[in-house]
Amino acid sequence: MGKWFGTMVLAMLFTALGGAVAFAGPPVSAISASYDADKPAAGRPHPAATEAEKALDKLLRLSEKRVGLVAALLGRPGGGKGEAALARELTTVRLRHDLSELERKAVRDNCKGRYIPGELCGLDYNPLTCAQDESDAPYSYRTTAATADRSDITYSWPGSAAPSASFVMVREAGVWKLDAARCLP
Repeated sequence: MGKWFGTMVLAMLFTALGGAVAFAGPPVSAISASYDADKPAAGRPHPAATEAEKALDKLLRLSEKRVGLVAALLGRPGGGKGEAALARELTTVRLRHDLSELERKAVRDNCKGRYIPGELCGLDYNPLTCAQDESDAPYSYRTTAATADRSDITYSWPGSAAPSASFVMVREAGVWKLDAARCLP
């Protein structure tokens, strides 16, 4: 009876402990503890509201209007010096490197590594908006995690509940810059 009683006590103790942990909720992580609760975060997507979301929205809208900006980000010929400077102002070295590698791979796969006049050799979409079109309506954003110098954000097309892409924004020298972009299925 001693072993059975001890096992029963341990089972009750673990059950009570498990219930207390479940009632208390998930542990607080470094990201969630440092996030400003006054700013939109979890929940429904919304118009750009945080500084990082507004910086991302500005970049996405500029990428739709200024073809040379996307060309500069991808390392395509014809981006122009002004567009290259704007790309450096709004994005990190890491993002520009990642996007230019993506473009180089598309050119290798589609045109044997060389641009051919009149042919679509590189990416056939905007790698920031993950689309071929642009929207006149505002995009929706949702910050999924944030610290003082980093925000993980998803964005959705107007009328869509599912996110189209996820982004990492980082603050460099006091300025929010896009550090990573990933198109979602």
